[in-house]
Amino acid sequence: MPGVVSRLLGWFIRDDDEKLKSKTPPKLSFDWAEDSSLEVPAPTRLPLNFRTLSPVQLLQHVNSGRAADFEKARSIAAKIRDPNYTLRQYHDDLVVAFPEMTFYMIEGSSISSGGTPAEEYKRTIGAAFAFYWLMRIGIDGECGFCFGVDADWRPIMPPNQNASSKPFPQLSETERRIAFYVRAPWDMLHQLMVDSGCLKKKPKVRKNSLMGVGVVGVGRRFSNAGKSPGAASGPLFGGGSEEHTGHTGHTGHMGRESSARKPNSGGEPPPCTPALPEDANERERKRAARRQQDVLERWEVDIERTVAMLVLTAIHDIMKVEHLLPTVDAEHAPHNGYCAGDTIQDHDAALAYVLEAHGTEALPSFAGLAESEQKLIRFTQSRIAFNHGWLVQAEAPPGALLSRFKEVILAEGLHAADIAFYFVHWITDLSGAVPTPLRGSEKFVVQFPHFVLDSFIESFPLIHTLADRTETQVLESYLTERWKQLSESGVLGPTPTGEEAIAQMRLVVQAQNQAEQQAVAKAWGQLSADDRRTLSLEMAATGIATQAYTASPATEARALDVPAVLIYYSPAFLRTVAKHEPLCALQMLAAIYRGARALWPPAPTDAEASALPTAPLPLKVADPSSTGAPRRLGRSDTVVVRIDQLKDLDAHKLRIAHEAGDRWYVCKRSTFDAVVIRHNELEKMPVEMANGAEVREVFICAEETTAVDKAVEC
Repeated sequence: MPGVVSRLLGWFIRDDDEKLKSKTPPKLSFDWAEDSSLEVPAPTRLPLNFRTLSPVQLLQHVNSGRAADFEKARSIAAKIRDPNYTLRQYHDDLVVAFPEMTFYMIEGSSISSGGTPAEEYKRTIGAAFAFYWLMRIGIDGECGFCFGVDADWRPIMPPNQNASSKPFPQLSETERRIAFYVRAPWDMLHQLMVDSGCLKKKPKVRKNSLMGVGVVGVGRRFSNAGKSPGAASGPLFGGGSEEHTGHTGHTGHMGRESSARKPNSGGEPPPCTPALPEDANERERKRAARRQQDVLERWEVDIERTVAMLVLTAIHDIMKVEHLLPTVDAEHAPHNGYCAGDTIQDHDAALAYVLEAHGTEALPSFAGLAESEQKLIRFTQSRIAFNHGWLVQAEAPPGALLSRFKEVILAEGLHAADIAFYFVHWITDLSGAVPTPLRGSEKFVVQFPHFVLDSFIESFPLIHTLADRTETQVLESYLTERWKQLSESGVLGPTPTGEEAIAQMRLVVQAQNQAEQQAVAKAWGQLSADDRRTLSLEMAATGIATQAYTASPATEARALDVPAVLIYYSPAFLRTVAKHEPLCALQMLAAIYRGARALWPPAPTDAEASALPTAPLPLKVADPSSTGAPRRLGRSDTVVVRIDQLKDLDAHKLRIAHEAGDRWYVCKRSTFDAVVIRHNELEKMPVEMANGAEVREVFICAEETTAVDKAVEC
């Protein structure tokens, strides 16, 4: 998972932003609890012959006969939102309830994610703490998540200063914590806990009570951005109003800036709920007080669902301990491509195997859950092949983005709440990635660009609907809602319609930053008709034969039995070039799409086929899903074109390189992928071209922002 975070950060922070970090003011320190106050279990020594043990024997040896304490686990769930239930008590109860917490401390073992067993244990504790804080939003969760705890393990109050308006890379650590506290979408995070089933409404609720944090549907902030109070949300997320949500667009917690907190008269710090500015009127203060009280009165914990999340948190990374990696038993072989005797090196796949084949024997906490909760945990370890960055940047067509996820949902009979449960785990897992759990969730609060996390959170409710909607419907809804949000905030005009709509929306979403989004939208009208047609057709391909966007060149797109094209890193490339030459950026992408289409052309017509040689042309790489000859790819397929070498180059750098003899080629590497490579005749030919790979040369804005492509014989 940390590797995923690194890639996401690379997509959203450009090199020039990284340089700003050298100007970051010195960070201020908080009076955090000492790291030593978090005890780490003593390491377990494995027998010398541990590699000869079966997965069950190995894990049972580590466990030493301990049983999960489900009475304690249910007590944790019942008290997790009690204002008097402290983080220290929660921690002490966790290590008693779940014996798997000690599995991370194996003497002499390496950790696949790097670091030491003690650090991996602290990452797991950090994930558990993040869940505790998220379940306590509106109580003291915001403070603990952002600022960590003091020597008594109580949440640290925020400093008495407003959030800075500086770009994220220029913020000091303290400023980042304050900015997250003030601006994070706490209502949506709370609603995610509700959607996951960990929180639920109490049976009896008085009518007409003002709803507090999180009563709004998760997507409300997404749909209502820029609307006046009382405006209805879009049809995708249902009705409601700002009056009932307490949320006004892209503002901070409860829409308010933070101010200092002071202890109450008894000397104990009050619940760390959002404060109001000094000039807040009496009506605002009463409303805020009612919201805070509503947080406690309106919601209750679903015990079994919460226990399941605690179990998942305790066990989810135990297979990062390399000494525990399982070997596939003959009776369970083959297993997802692994043969008998194979050691499963991937920690997620390893845990999935143990849960499926040995979970009730080897993992006491998992064994004590009901079958429905066991099924839910197994789902979180499924190979759903979901790349969140592809969604929030509109990088991939729906087939590549969501088809595997949809297959798992249908196969397992899952519901929207199960998908939300998966994303709660996703959030808490990443929150604990930095092994400093007493200092809050530093991965998201300090290291992760806040607007990136906002984009992820805003997308969650759309993905939840995948249980009941097609992949293409989900992605099209995301695109239209993103444009609608920008339109209502005055960044863009009305949502586009017609055959060019999908391409326009995907390109604008890929641009991410408002200045580039406006520039890309304007440049679209300056493109040639040929370039607009190329982008409209290619970016509206779904990669699913039976699905098409409602706003797309559906007739022509369906008539062409060709695979969809995913240009990997196109958002980063677009943002780099569009910063100065948006028209050139769009022309480049059109040229790359044309080059790719030349490598995966439509099937020839009858007349064209009759003129072809009778001997078939051999393909060097076979379809991995086929046992015979390679098949021709069609509308149900997606090919990937990687542009790693291009993504950080602007048009000016490309022109200089072109004058020096550089040329760029779309080079087919296999049945399903290609890469854009650079070649200069003065240098050694790239290995792909030397081996006779099929290529198309792409002239990229060499002169006057023009981009053309042509065939090349190797």
